Amino acid sequence: MGEIIVLDDTRTSRAEKLQILWRAYLNAKERAEQTHDIHDGIAAGKAWARWLSLFTEPAA
Repeated sequence: MGEIIVLDDTRTSRAEKLQILWRAYLNAKERAEQTHDIHDGIAAGKAWARWLSLFTEPAA
């Protein structure tokens, strides 16, 4: 299934977090499109939600 992404907030800039989570979403989405498996689709949805969550966090 999906990979686990762990971000160290003390050493990862916002731009780096965005790039890492965007790439994770694209990979998960591609896998879901290839397999058509519901679990892969759920993983892609969760990856999308994690990426979007960066826009709702207060700016540091």
